[in-house]
Amino acid sequence: MRIVIATVFISLLLGALGYVASGNLYIAGIIAVIYLIYGILYVKRKIQRHGKMMNSAHECQQFINNYLLSMSIRNSHSDAFLNATINAGGAFKEELKHIEHLAVREQIDYLNKYFRFDVYYMFLNILTLFEEQGGDILTMAETLIQEVNRMEEAMIGVSAIINRKIVEFVVLWTITLGIIIFMRFGMGQFYQQLLNAALVITMTSSLFILLLISLHLAINKFMNSPILEGNHHETI
Repeated sequence: MRIVIATVFISLLLGALGYVASGNLYIAGIIAVIYLIYGILYVKRKIQRHGKMMNSAHECQQFINNYLLSMSIRNSHSDAFLNATINAGGAFKEELKHIEHLAVREQIDYLNKYFRFDVYYMFLNILTLFEEQGGDILTMAETLIQEVNRMEEAMIGVSAIINRKIVEFVVLWTITLGIIIFMRFGMGQFYQQLLNAALVITMTSSLFILLLISLHLAINKFMNSPILEGNHHETI
């Protein structure tokens, strides 16, 4: 809901700036509608997908670490699974409800369809090896634990980069659009005479098209992080 509200607000703001720049209500309306449709149909979906992926990766990291630690202490799949899922929430909790009728090991295997990451596939392989050969599961999973922690650190880094780039993007385009406002009111009567002229309408349209393209490229780049790409091991 917050994304929709933000999209409506930004679309109306850009539409208003389009009117200030061109003096044409039709152009302003077209700008507002285009950004509103783009935001609701595309940007909203990309942001939600990215948020879901980040959350799933964090849940995967917690699940693996908690499971391995509990397994090393109690050597029980049931206890380890309970400890690893006791604080589950949101989509993960709902997923667990759907598979609670399965045996513990079957639930663990099934979660490979929810945690679609290479580290979870590695985790399943280590569990299988541990069941067949025994030993110290923490020693066997040392490399996996390092990789899981590396993924968590990478997520933190990605979030920091995205936040910084968002600020840079907003500042850059705020300055650019601010120039339009300055020209509109700073040039006074001269700019007033240009309003609704073909040249001003073309320049305004081109500027907002360029803004849309820049926004699209930025979203595609930062909402598709290769660090969080899922694997294709849906079955084992």
